[in-house]
Amino acid sequence: MGTKRNYLRIAVMLCVCSILLISANSCAKKDETVGSNKADTKKPAVKKPQNPKADKEGVESSFWQVPLYRNISIISGSVILLTAGGSVVFFAYKRRKRKDGKTVKLDIPKENKLSFSFANIQNIGKRESQQDSFGVSNIENKEYVDKKGILAIVADGMGGLAYGKEISEKAVEFMLRGFENMSLGESCMQQLLSLVHTLNAQIYNQYQMEGGTTLVAVYIIDNRFYWMSVGDSTIYLKRDGILYQLNKEHIHLNTLYLKVLEDKMSIDEALSDKEKNALTEFIGKDVLTEIDFNTKPFKIKAGDRLMLCSDGISSYLAESEISEALEQDINVCCSTLESMVLSKKYPYQDNLTGLVIECR
Repeated sequence: MGTKRNYLRIAVMLCVCSILLISANSCAKKDETVGSNKADTKKPAVKKPQNPKADKEGVESSFWQVPLYRNISIISGSVILLTAGGSVVFFAYKRRKRKDGKTVKLDIPKENKLSFSFANIQNIGKRESQQDSFGVSNIENKEYVDKKGILAIVADGMGGLAYGKEISEKAVEFMLRGFENMSLGESCMQQLLSLVHTLNAQIYNQYQMEGGTTLVAVYIIDNRFYWMSVGDSTIYLKRDGILYQLNKEHIHLNTLYLKVLEDKMSIDEALSDKEKNALTEFIGKDVLTEIDFNTKPFKIKAGDRLMLCSDGISSYLAESEISEALEQDINVCCSTLESMVLSKKYPYQDNLTGLVIECR
């Protein structure tokens, strides 16, 4: 209210200033005319020949014969008057009078908040232990969700290194605890990135790269979402029948592709490289340099499906299979994904973990 009143005061002041400016200009013109008439009385009258064309040209060019500063004052005053008047009309339009004389603000329809459903899948595959972890912030408390939003996380402990399960659990717990302590007054994305860097430093200092984990996270707030990823786990968005992969996988194959583009190797050599799937980024590395995230939030639509998953799903199923599964009810979807992966009967099937979010 106070801000709008200030705008109206400024608009009124601009109107007054512009009127004074135009009035001053008119007075100056009047004074000049009177002065010219006085000067003319000292000269004998000279009868000029009648020339309608010349008179017309004189009238048309009179504007340009006026000193420049006066033309500018006229134009400036008019612009200020129009701007101020438009502001007054705009704010008056947004308010109206009731019969009792009180002023009320016109209601502006608010965007309806979407609701969300969650389902998950987790299977050990052909590994000796489960090293994947996942978690979701408090979704039972609606007031908490409306105020703070939702954070969903999947972490894939690195099976090739020790302490994979331990580190993936620590990563999920650390991020959820940090989310609870986040300040709403600052950039949420910057705070989440800061949490990831702090987590990485702690894991590195404790395990000295003898263990690590991937991390993918989605933060949902006010019908919009942010995402971030480290490693080769994946974030999918299914919208209007189309499946999108939102993040980039941090694997050695990306480096090999650049060599192909530079004509340093063939595409066949890149795809057959034994180290193509080696991670180039993970939680527990000395320094993180390739965190993948969106700088501006994506707007969520009713009917959207989000899925965070470990490479035990994304590396073993085609995108067409994942897209087909995400068309179903989210609980059926998770069962379908698990059946699809296990039906492949890969002898070294990795742990598989998925977290599906339905937006409605």
